[in-house]
Amino acid sequence: MKSTVAKYNALLVVMILLVALASLAFNRHLIYQERLAHASQMLAGGVNNHITQHLREAGGRADKLDAGRLTEIIHESLHLPGVAAFGAVVDAGNQVVGGVGLTDEIRHAVAAHPIGPGNHALIEAGDLVMLPVQAVGGLNVVAGFSKDSIARSIWPLTANTSLFVAALLAIYFLLAYTALRYWIVNPLVRFLETRLRGSIDGIVSGNTPSALPEERFEVLPEEISVNIERNMRALHTWARHKTNFDKFIAISTAENNKQQLAANLHNILSLELPLKNFTVLEVNHSLNRLNPIFDARASSFCDELLSDPQRCFVYRSGSRLVQMPGEAVCGYCRTGDNQCKDEVLICKPLVSAGKEMGVCKVTLDNARLQRELAGAGNGSPVAVAESLLDTYVYLAALSLSNLTLIDSYKNQALTDGLTGLYNRRYMVEYMASLLSISKRGNKPLALFMVDIDNFKRLNDEYGHHVGDLVLKEVARTMRRAIRECDIIARYGGEEFVVTLPDTDSAVANEVGQRLVEAVASIEWNSHNLGNIPQVTVSVGVAEFPLHGYSHYHLTNAADKALYAAKRSGKNRVVIHQVLPDEESIARALECPDSALA
Repeated sequence: MKSTVAKYNALLVVMILLVALASLAFNRHLIYQERLAHASQMLAGGVNNHITQHLREAGGRADKLDAGRLTEIIHESLHLPGVAAFGAVVDAGNQVVGGVGLTDEIRHAVAAHPIGPGNHALIEAGDLVMLPVQAVGGLNVVAGFSKDSIARSIWPLTANTSLFVAALLAIYFLLAYTALRYWIVNPLVRFLETRLRGSIDGIVSGNTPSALPEERFEVLPEEISVNIERNMRALHTWARHKTNFDKFIAISTAENNKQQLAANLHNILSLELPLKNFTVLEVNHSLNRLNPIFDARASSFCDELLSDPQRCFVYRSGSRLVQMPGEAVCGYCRTGDNQCKDEVLICKPLVSAGKEMGVCKVTLDNARLQRELAGAGNGSPVAVAESLLDTYVYLAALSLSNLTLIDSYKNQALTDGLTGLYNRRYMVEYMASLLSISKRGNKPLALFMVDIDNFKRLNDEYGHHVGDLVLKEVARTMRRAIRECDIIARYGGEEFVVTLPDTDSAVANEVGQRLVEAVASIEWNSHNLGNIPQVTVSVGVAEFPLHGYSHYHLTNAADKALYAAKRSGKNRVVIHQVLPDEESIARALECPDSALA
């Protein structure tokens, strides 16, 4: 800024100096011409008259002229101090025989111009201006002056004028510099500092820059003011984008919940774009279905679209879809009614590592979009919004892919690969939490140990493939036979564990009977296994705190009840009847989690 102002001031001074020099040269020329004309006029009039008078006093004889008096006559007649004047006496042969102020140049000039009778016109000979004055006795008088001496005589006046002009220039420059700084530079610096400070502070501190003030900088011309304003707003927008994007990166990489990740994306985009609605749909590959994991306005979706992801153009093609106001390119997302006349719909595929994960649907207020993003980039407001969405949606898809991968690893670690039920490790950890809750609430807790009857013989006779099919179908049937709040896990081989929170032995017995009946009623013909014998299960039941205070005691009690069911004929439910001894109860009360085997 200072360099620009300095260049502007230097250019201004140079222009003023050029104008001043041109004015001085022109003024000097005018003065010179005026003095030259004046001297020529006085030479032709006053000097001629005075010399003629002096000649009469000398009897008309030029040789009788007094040199001193001749000098006074010439200078007094010209009225120009400092002018080099001369007077020459010329004989009939045009030779200079006397005079005052003569030089070789004057002598040669006079000799070169015939001075005859009746010749009284001004003669210009180079630098000299001469006037013949008729005398008697064969002699003539020639008076004149040097043009160069007139030019030299006006130099002092020119110098004084130059000093005066220089003084005026200095005063003007000082006033111009002060006015420039007071009315332009300082306001412009304050204006730029105010606009820049918020953007730079936002970039450095990580806080979203505050909104730019609405006042305009009116000192500079309109075009310059508009350009400055546009650049400041572009910088502010870039700073806001960067700050919000950095925030979303920090949040998304630390988030471990898909719904919250989508909510965070919605919150960030709300700061950047005029959102009217925002939805994230995730594909469930196992069910071949699109599931909304976040919907800002609880929109209704076509069941055909959700139940068949291939109906969605964006998911099917992996390409984005933009529908301007009034358009109805995709009938599943927009009907083309009047409610959509001022909305821009942008659908983006959620893709990570080349895998389609879902769809992000964004609805924008077109009027606000055109107003707020006008001039924010090289393209149209819709193109700017698309570019912004691409960045955020790509990062969200990457984070969503990581969460899906983590969930997959968790499921692999906590679930049984064959039946899809929880495994023994998960059940041991989960039982510790259930027992703590039951102890604090003084509520009962029932535990089932379930074993498939005669499974080893079935496995040996029909093969492991049939055995696996039986295990999976029994697991599905038991899952449907128990309550939503109950947890079932594969404990090992053909043995399962079921926990029933807030359930005593009487209710547990009813649930167990329902479970046994459900397994016994499986139609194996529908599974192409009609040649196998009937499959049944035996169930052993233990209750907290009646039969034990720890996971170890409860599973041990339920296991004993299971063996009792086996011994009494299988395909039945048996509740443990033997209470733990006093020593075991005291040890469990002192350290309830000491035997989590």
